[in-house]
Amino acid sequence: MLGVEYQSTIDQKMVVRTGIYEMLDYYNQLISGRKKLIPNIMIVFYAGSSFWKAPQRLQEMMDKSKSMEKYYNDWKYFFVDIKEIDTTKIKNSQVRYLVEAVQGLYEGDYEGSKRINDENR
Repeated sequence: MLGVEYQSTIDQKMVVRTGIYEMLDYYNQLISGRKKLIPNIMIVFYAGSSFWKAPQRLQEMMDKSKSMEKYYNDWKYFFVDIKEIDTTKIKNSQVRYLVEAVQGLYEGDYEGSKRINDENR
């Protein structure tokens, strides 16, 4: 299962939110009768103007002692800053146009984003 979260603002609680989404999905799989869980992968796409400073692992939020660290559960999500994507490496043209349009919006190029959208309808 692939979970996708899009953020235009920084959420310091993102790792907990994505963890809740995943655990709820696992729980739903179990109550629906699954014997083995389908793994979840959470990806956070970010297109905000600030540098992302939120924890990407649950352990980054914990007040913990180093000696006990290996016993704490951890949770993580994969992070992609849309503004940093090199669109020349995207083979699928529709995905490339979408990423270029979002990048243009965050650079203030509304006309360019509209043109990309109009050209690819």
